[in-house]
Amino acid sequence: MKRLFLFKLSNWVIITGLILIVIFAFVINTNTAKAKDHTFDEIEDMVELIQEKEFQLETWGVTFKKRRQIQEIDSFIEEIKVTYPSASLEITEDEEIIKYHFKRQKKKNVNESILLVIQKSARRNVDIIYEISGSEWTKEGQSTYSLFTDRATKVLFNGEFTKFSCITSYKSAIIDIVCLLEELSNLWQINRLDYLNEDDFVVLSGNTPIWDDTVSLTDEKMNVQLAAREGMGGKTTLTIGTPILTSEY
Repeated sequence: MKRLFLFKLSNWVIITGLILIVIFAFVINTNTAKAKDHTFDEIEDMVELIQEKEFQLETWGVTFKKRRQIQEIDSFIEEIKVTYPSASLEITEDEEIIKYHFKRQKKKNVNESILLVIQKSARRNVDIIYEISGSEWTKEGQSTYSLFTDRATKVLFNGEFTKFSCITSYKSAIIDIVCLLEELSNLWQINRLDYLNEDDFVVLSGNTPIWDDTVSLTDEKMNVQLAAREGMGGKTTLTIGTPILTSEY
């Protein structure tokens, strides 16, 4: 009887332990899912697309923008200097504005840039532009990029900001860029709002259901721009941006 009791007790301990392990694992996974950073979701979508079309990534970039009212400009600039001690600083000005441009380069060709544009007539109004960019994209590196952007948002932005994502890619071949953009438009279910077609250059603007953020274009909402150029150095370049393109194309 005693052995039977011990047997049942040991089984109960094992089962209870397994249940606790499952619950613990579930909690960890749930918290991880909640903590997932979505800053680079659009870049991931773009990279996946160009890889599918056998294009090579050239550059990627994410830009945050906001106009803030800052009471103590000098203290704010000093806080940036303390947060980014290795960043270079360039100060330029004209009759109307002063610009503070911080630049910081990390390993693996990842760059950070902070631009403060201050109106002399309204010194408390500051346009803040933060950009992180690179030439390689890996899921392993994304966790590092997220640390950079998390720090920047805490130091530079008080609440919400506007985000822009963009990549530039290329293929070492001349292809039909009109057909290319038509193919990508169908793939992403893009509702075309504007279209520019020149001899070696095509730009398509529209909206796609895969992304939420939009900008107003007349009476319509736009959240994607595609630009393709053929013939430069015997290659085809493809640039993708949301909600608009922020790099040269």
